[in-house]
Amino acid sequence: MKTIYLRILSAVFIILSLCFAENDGTEEVWNGVNAFYNYNTIDAIEILTQARFDYPENPAVHLTWAAAKWLHNQAANSVNESYTILQRDLDEIIPIYNELVSQYPDNPQYGLFLGSAKGVKARVHLGKKEWLSTLIVAY
Repeated sequence: MKTIYLRILSAVFIILSLCFAENDGTEEVWNGVNAFYNYNTIDAIEILTQARFDYPENPAVHLTWAAAKWLHNQAANSVNESYTILQRDLDEIIPIYNELVSQYPDNPQYGLFLGSAKGVKARVHLGKKEWLSTLIVAY
């Protein structure tokens, strides 16, 4: 089950990251992504945490940060605990994306990452067999 989620998240990040190379902080995000894919999750989290502070308007930084933390937590915690932490991180970044979508309504990148974050949140609920929560988030 973890492998399926990791593959889905990996594919989403590769596609999304390649699409948005022109944003400030992209190099830092890529450094975090490289650390993330080489399973240097602590380095990835540190790089992406700093990038979130330095470049809060970069569309990829928040979701990539949450994914790096999730991958790290899978190795250190139980499955349910790692999903709970991921859900908490998604609850932190979704309002940021909502604000960015409101602030920049003509920029489709923020809407794409907002939708991706909500999709991952729905998958977490689905994986935990929380059917009603899955429907609510997916709607």
